Amino acid sequence: MELQKASLSELLVQLVQQVEQLLSAHLRLARQELAEDGKRFAAQSVGVILGGILALQGITFLGLSGYKALSIWIPAWGAALIVALIFLGGGAALAFASIQQLSKTKLAPERTLEETKETFTWLTQKR
Repeated sequence: MELQKASLSELLVQLVQQVEQLLSAHLRLARQELAEDGKRFAAQSVGVILGGILALQGITFLGLSGYKALSIWIPAWGAALIVALIFLGGGAALAFASIQQLSKTKLAPERTLEETKETFTWLTQKR
């Protein structure tokens, strides 16, 4: 009954207010989702960096050991070349695999996008 008594301008004002509230809720959801993903990403990045530093030190000593062992049988320059090629090949393979994994990573706020699509679908169906 109240809707029948309300004027068209009042109904439009209510509609605009409700759409504003809906968009505001979507923005809050997007902000929350991005903040959660950002915190998780930052925490994991610290572990990756520290692990990388330790691995780099280990690889350095592994390469030095390989160089010393190979230099017993072949000239020092040949041993250094072999060790360098092994490290370059391993580094290239690791970089390639990491780039492939990064390309699969989605940084978009999935829940927010889905909610927004559903909202717009619902709004267009109500016409």
